[in-house]
Amino acid sequence: RIGHEAHFGQVTGKFLGYLVDGKLPAWEVPNMITKYYITTEALKLARSKKKELCYMI
Repeated sequence: RIGHEAHFGQVTGKFLGYLVDGKLPAWEVPNMITKYYITTEALKLARSKKKELCYMI
């Protein structure tokens, strides 16, 4: 088992390799789509709640 700092170095190295290559591995694509969907839906929800709060005041 490696420590947090060593693991961070490994992850960073892999990420920089993807950056240099200009592409992500195929397995990462569905993960990115899911993250994008969750983030955009959360933003829409937050904005709608903000509007509701403005009308209450």
